[in-house]
This record gives sequence, structure tokens and C-alpha cells, in this order.
Amino acid sequence: ARVVFENGDGTERYSDPDSGGTEHERVLVGILPEVAFSFRVEIDDGDGYRCVAQGVGENGALPGGLPEWSMDVADASSVAPGMNLLPMISSDGIPEHWLVIVDESGRAVWAWSPSREANSVLTTRAWLSRDRQGVLYNSGALSADGPSSFGKVAFDGTWSVVATVEGAHTDFVELPDGRIAYIGWELREFDGQRLLGDHVSTVDESGLVQTLWRSFDNVEVDLTNEWSTGFYVPDPSVGDWSHVNGISVDDESGDIFVTMTVWDGIARIDGTTGEQEWFLGNSWGDFSTQGTSALTALPH
Repeated sequence: ARVVFENGDGTERYSDPDSGGTEHERVLVGILPEVAFSFRVEIDDGDGYRCVAQGVGENGALPGGLPEWSMDVADASSVAPGMNLLPMISSDGIPEHWLVIVDESGRAVWAWSPSREANSVLTTRAWLSRDRQGVLYNSGALSADGPSSFGKVAFDGTWSVVATVEGAHTDFVELPDGRIAYIGWELREFDGQRLLGDHVSTVDESGLVQTLWRSFDNVEVDLTNEWSTGFYVPDPSVGDWSHVNGISVDDESGDIFVTMTVWDGIARIDGTTGEQEWFLGNSWGDFSTQGTSALTALPH
């Protein structure tokens, strides 16, 4: 069974199909706020989908206080159908964090504020959860030993904390087995210099944390360089050494990729052992080019 519905402006969308059973419940995401819409319920009994029920409804308003923003959007007739999930941080007074889904024309069709419900700190990443029932988001730490967490909000607005860890910041990804892989800060001292590195760790639903990879253990520390300071808020004198801030996963292999801005490159990490399989970068790494073009350019 599935629901076919229109967004209130003529665009048709589909819910994920349910299999088995005779009773199904679906939250429809993608309808414009405060509009009338129509829907039909279809089942596939082996000969393709056929309509078994239909109806109309009226969508409610978005939450109050949603900040205004502007977007440049291509001609609607030239873009592929679909929606984008955006984490937003307002800069009006005390920062407020929002998770917003926009449609093909840049119009908000769903919004929720972690700041209002979960006392979120620095929500910089949001993903559609693998079960497609809601949104995963982070509450980043302000220091290497500070609290951070990952939460999940269902499309109906109910939310829960998935895991709490120390020092997680900027980005995370949900792995195929349900664990969350995240970037965490790490401080080390070399000949009196305090440097800020990063690690990749995972946390499962029981709260078990496993550290897979550390930037300090995979890149040689050259103390002749001068590292930028002022990035680490608790101690502005700390040198910004690796600046890992992007993470993703290849579902087929389970390997994890991270961007390392200071080292101008990308590392591929075995998602099980944590071994760094290769590094693609300009100043050093496992790849070279015969041309003059840069291999990478400050991946962020």
C-alpha cells in the first residue's frame, strides 16, 4: 500500500510503500503549509497499483518563529522532483537552530526547532534517518571534553535523544548497521605546542563508543609549521592542526570518508578496522597527477 498525494500546488508525491497487513499509517511530508490537498490510497496486489480509497485534507501552518531566508532556485520546470533537508542557524539575537525541508521551489514544507525542544547546541548537520521515519540531527560540543548528542525527530514532531558522547562536532553519518559515525575533537601537546586534531568514532544504540581513526596517528606532525590559532574557543592559543569537518559513508563497502581542510585532502578509512586506506591531497598522499591541476582544493 502507498499514498499518492498532491502538494497543494499540483505536484504529485508518493509515500514509501508498506508491505503486508491491512492497516497502515503514514505522515505525508511535502505538502505546502495551510493549503487544501487531495490524496488516494493505492495497493499493489500483483497486477500493479490500483486506487482503493481517496479523499481531501487541509494542511496546518508551519511552527511560529521560523526565520526568513532567501534562496536562488532554478526554473521549476528544469529541476528534478524532490526535497532538500537543511539545518539552519538564525543570527538574530540568541542563535536558534532549525531543521527545514524545502521543496523544488525553495518553499518550506516542514520545520522543527531543536533549540526549542531539545536545548540544542550547534546543530550543523541533519540527515534523513535510514528508516525514513524522521530526521537525525546533532548537538555539537563546544570543547573536546564537552557534552554532545545525536537526536531524532519524527515527521510528526516527536523526538528523542539517540546517543550522548563527548566532543563530537560539525558532522556525523548514520551507518548501514544503525551506528552513528562522528567526528570528535582531540587535543595533544608536542614540545609545548597544544594542537587540535580529530578522531572518527562510532556509537551504537547502547551507548558503546569505539574510536576507529585519529588524525594524529595518520598524519606526521611537523612542528616547523605555524598552525592557525583562535579556532578552539576554550583555548584560543591551541593550533588548528587537522580541521576534519566532513564525514560520509560508502554503503557498499562500509568505508568512511573524511575531509581534512588544513591538509587539503580526503581520507578513506576502513569502517571496521579504522585503517586509513588512502589519502588524496595536494601536499602529500597516495595519488599524484602529471598535470598542473590541483588534486584537491580545501575540501570542507
